[in-house]
Amino acid sequence: MPLYEPAELTLVRDKWRAELVGYAWLSLRAQKGEVEARRWAQSLAPSGYPWDAAPHLIAARAYELLWDAYPQDPGEYVWLLRADAVVRDPDTAARHGEQVRSHFARPGKSMDYFFARVALGLESGSEALARPVQKAALCQLAYYLGRAAQARGELAQATDLYEVAVSTSEYTYNAYGYARRQLDEWRRADLPFEKSWSPSAPPTPVAALR
Repeated sequence: MPLYEPAELTLVRDKWRAELVGYAWLSLRAQKGEVEARRWAQSLAPSGYPWDAAPHLIAARAYELLWDAYPQDPGEYVWLLRADAVVRDPDTAARHGEQVRSHFARPGKSMDYFFARVALGLESGSEALARPVQKAALCQLAYYLGRAAQARGELAQATDLYEVAVSTSEYTYNAYGYARRQLDEWRRADLPFEKSWSPSAPPTPVAALR
């Protein structure tokens, strides 16, 4: 009998169900291996997962599903999250880093494409700040700059940038949730570079982006 019946986990545009799929996939992969886990995940939505399930797979850290559960070219938003996964996770970077960097090798016009290049370190903070930035875009820009800084090992800078993202209060954006989750993890770990963060901390000046 499978770990979970597909009928019980039909993918809908619901963050809890999509994230649960990610956790179930991780558990099944650990128990029965990657091939079986891939087969199970693909059986839930044979034609491919909805694009807005992708951020919840990131939240579950089921990064490989961003490839296994989607077509080869799933659209720029899923490609953005693939870039995020490559920057987050060394194993994912080893498997897919070359493909993702090749996809984003040249500047593009969409904001998702631009944010992916920021996360991958292909666009600098100064170049990003030269663009008009509204509050929602600032949340995403700060998060992806923070992700790039964290990948470089610049954790104090990453903290400042995640605080900028959280200070926008753009709760409906995944970048806000990702930034807050990372800060909360560091706070619970009592890491020294992260002492300034608390849920009620005042916003960090946007100058942190420079």
